[in-house]
Order: sequence, then C-alpha cells, then structure tokens
Amino acid sequence: MVLEELLLFNEKEDAEQFVHFLKSRKCPARLNIQGSIKDELLLEGRIGGFFELLEYLESEYPGADDDDDDNDDDDSFFSDNFDDDVDEQGIPIRVLLDFMRKDLEKMWDYISGMMDRNQLGDLIFTTDELKEDLSGIISSVETTDEEDPRPVLLNFVRRLKDLQCLKQNGIVEQVPGGIVLTKKIDPADLVITRPLMIPDTEDDEEIRPYGVSHLTDTYYHTQYILTIDPKLPLIFTPFEIGEALVDLSVDEESMDDLLKNMFWKQQLVHVVVQIIEDAKVISMEKLVPVLDNYQGAQGVDGERIGFYVSYEYLEALIDDLRKLRVLQGNNDRIRLTNQKFALPGQ
Repeated sequence: MVLEELLLFNEKEDAEQFVHFLKSRKCPARLNIQGSIKDELLLEGRIGGFFELLEYLESEYPGADDDDDDNDDDDSFFSDNFDDDVDEQGIPIRVLLDFMRKDLEKMWDYISGMMDRNQLGDLIFTTDELKEDLSGIISSVETTDEEDPRPVLLNFVRRLKDLQCLKQNGIVEQVPGGIVLTKKIDPADLVITRPLMIPDTEDDEEIRPYGVSHLTDTYYHTQYILTIDPKLPLIFTPFEIGEALVDLSVDEESMDDLLKNMFWKQQLVHVVVQIIEDAKVISMEKLVPVLDNYQGAQGVDGERIGFYVSYEYLEALIDDLRKLRVLQGNNDRIRLTNQKFALPGQ
C-alpha cells in the first residue's frame, strides 16, 4: 500500500494522542513498539595518559603557530595557522587537539582543586546548592532574548558529568545532604572517558602505549511507530497534520518525511484522478504514457511538475484507490466511482 505512512514517536502518550486525533476523522492507525540500538566508540584511560597521548598527537600535527607566541590568540576555525589535516567533517585536526587540551585542563583543574580544598568526608556540594544552580538555569532560560542562558546551562551540564565521573571512580558519594568526598587521588590517576574525535585514535596500536583504550557504550531505546491508513492523504492536508504534531514528541525526520510524502502523493492522486475523469475509462497501459506526458500540474511558483512513476508504483496506487472506493474496475477498465471526488484543501 503506497498511500500508507509511518510515523515515529519518542513517547507513547504522544503517539496515542495523535492516534486519537486521526481516529476522530475516521483514519485508523496501528501503534507498535520499535527498538533501536546505537553504539558509540569512546576513549577511556587516566587523565595523565590522555595528556601523554595529546602531546604525541600534537607532535604529529604541528600547527604553524606552535613556534610563534604572537599567534596564540588567533585560534579560530578559519585561521591560516592550521595545516591541511582535517577529519571526516572537514574540521582541522589542530582545532580538535586544541579543544581536547582545553577540556583535559579544565577536568584537571577541577579535580585538583577539589582535592586541595576538601578532606575526606567533606560535603563538596550540598543538595541546596545544586537546586540553586538548577533554579538559576531555569530563570536564565526565561529571561529576554538579549540574555543567552547557554553558558550557564553548559556549565551545569558539565558539573553533572564531572560528578558522574567522580562517582564512577569511587571518589564521591551521594548522601542525603549532598555529595561527599570519599577518596583522595592524584589527578593524573582519574579515569575518564572522552569522545573519539581524532582519526589516529581509532587505532588500538596508537593509543595503547599511553594506557588509553577503546570503550563501546551501547544505548537501547524504544520508539513508538504508527502505521497510518492509506486514507490519510484523502482526509487531511499536510498543514493539518503538521498542526496536530506541534508539541508532540515526534521524530523530526520522520515527521518531515511524512509531510513531504503527503504533499507529493496528493499531487499524484489529483493528476491520476483528473486523467481518469477526462478519459471516463482507461487502461493501465494507456494511463502510464499519459501520466508521463502530463503537463497540467503546476508548482507553487508556476513551474511544471514532472511525474515519472514506475508501472509497479502506479499499479499499487490504483489498487489503494480501489480499496478506498475512489476508483473501480480492473486494470483494463479503470474509472471513478464518484465523479465529484476531491482531495482535502482543493
């Protein structure tokens, strides 16, 4: 059924709400659970090992500004200071190495400062302090457009990730009053994980001498998939569907595909019905060449829309329209069941 559509949701309640909307206009939809698995390759090791690996990589990708202190402030993405080595996305390797160094230095400063300021059993953060930080972020988001809450939000997210790392290392512990320091270590010995951003680090042999190894995190998610009846483009306009999906946890790519498919399928159905209406009765063999040479469909700006439909697709479309009681007759004598048929919005 070529008029049938699929739509993905992240939340079951939202999927059920949309099913109710469709059924209110007598358009059935089936809801099923779809599992998805995504894996991410990371680097894992001691911070000290990461710094040693970084120094090796910096020696492999020396920047033009390495020996020129006057250029230290000019590290922009488009600076001529970087060489031609880029990753798969075209980002200069030196940019990624600079980012990696700043990230490691921030983590080093964070853990060393914590060890210096606190003794075993000390509260690093109280529950109230974390709540105040979260309240501050919410207030920032609600400010005027002239104030950008992103730096505050990113700092808060970073703090949560750092705390998670400390918990995994057994350095801190959650207690009713907040976060307590339970173990002191040399900052160099903190085990961290970081995204695999530098192409060279994909090779085990390159990273093993520095005590860094690969770690694969696998994420298992569920999505809710709707299989929507072929009636959809005969009952709704893409605009109506788009309006109904506002504020729902629908997969954006899935929604874009659905709305695009609806528009073009409605265009094709309109043309096919128009051809059959003009001919009164037509066979599949005659319908195909007429459709290929059709000149009547115009785009938004007046341009011609060409239709190049395979025989199999057109046959499936005709079959769908028969089931929906728009067309009748066999492939040798196709005709309308209702001479006044019109698509929504037309």
